[in-house]
Amino acid sequence: MKAKIYSCIVVLLLSLYACSDDDNNVNGPGQLFRPAMFQISVGMNETKLTWIPMKGANYLIEVSRDSLLFETDVQSYEVADTTAYLLENLLSNTRYSARIKCISQDPNVKDSEYNTGTFVTQQENLFYSFEPGAITPYGASLHWDSLKVVTHVEISTEGVDVIKLPLSSWEKEHGRKEIENLTPGTSYTFSIYNNEIFRGSLTASTLKEDIFDEVLPEDIGTNNILLKWDNSRAVTKIVISRAGASDNSITLTSGEIVEGKKNITGLMPGTAYTFKICDREISRGEISVTTKKENIFFEPASGDIGSNRVMVKWNSTPDVTHIIVLKGGTEDIRLVDLTGDDISAAQKDINELLPNTNYEIRIYNNSQVRGLISVKTLN
Repeated sequence: MKAKIYSCIVVLLLSLYACSDDDNNVNGPGQLFRPAMFQISVGMNETKLTWIPMKGANYLIEVSRDSLLFETDVQSYEVADTTAYLLENLLSNTRYSARIKCISQDPNVKDSEYNTGTFVTQQENLFYSFEPGAITPYGASLHWDSLKVVTHVEISTEGVDVIKLPLSSWEKEHGRKEIENLTPGTSYTFSIYNNEIFRGSLTASTLKEDIFDEVLPEDIGTNNILLKWDNSRAVTKIVISRAGASDNSITLTSGEIVEGKKNITGLMPGTAYTFKICDREISRGEISVTTKKENIFFEPASGDIGSNRVMVKWNSTPDVTHIIVLKGGTEDIRLVDLTGDDISAAQKDINELLPNTNYEIRIYNNSQVRGLISVKTLN
């Protein structure tokens, strides 16, 4: 019985050995295996192919600009003694196919089948970031990699047809293009191409234009402000704004445009105004200025101040309506109406004050303050 068991074991081992030997004959020297661990590392214009080396083999690589068809712009490369290959000068944002097979160094052994893959290159951008000062109200300075092949730049902004600007030989060589005649305070997209191939873009807003000169103290009055600007720029009007009132538009005369100045009159004292200068509806500058506070009061003379009274006097004007008296450091407010006689005499004797007390006295024309004085009554 034991002899039969041993005989079976021997037969089984011999059978297994024979099967193993047959497998080696089929899968071994007859044909090479495909390159193992075929990997694709994608960039913008370059892509790296890597694989595990096979003994006794060179490698055939093919690349096409399609999806596993290998019919469009097919490129072939045969390489040896390497496990990586760099595909260069690819189009960005484009789908490619790549495949690799082992080429046998032994004529008696067949080449392998292909190992394949697809990839999409990343979107390139040849433009460098804007340098300091590259954006102005009227233009932009573009700068890109001068080693790359480009043909033209396109400029687009909302509501305007795209502008196509061809690049000169100098601009291509130096990688620079000066864009002019842009609109201030406007967002633009700048795109660069090689014929129809998109090669990058930048979006930026031009600076807001401000052609106003600085308003000097001597240019500011209580009811007027003298505005000056760069008269080399086309302008048509000035728009005046203040809190609580509708905007007022003033058309500039030809003389004011040529001279580059306008005296804005009829303003309220001590009031903040914003002035916008425009070429039709295009703003070319904006400035905020506050008029000087008006004070029509005279300083009280020595006999005008008592222990419980103050005589206030002002520049003769009918444009006053009332006086408000504030006791210093408190919220005690007293309203003093002005009669026709008070207004004609341009003075008012204010009584029933406290001795040795600080007061602030204001004179109004309705809600407009026209003067202010601070006094202290006598003991």
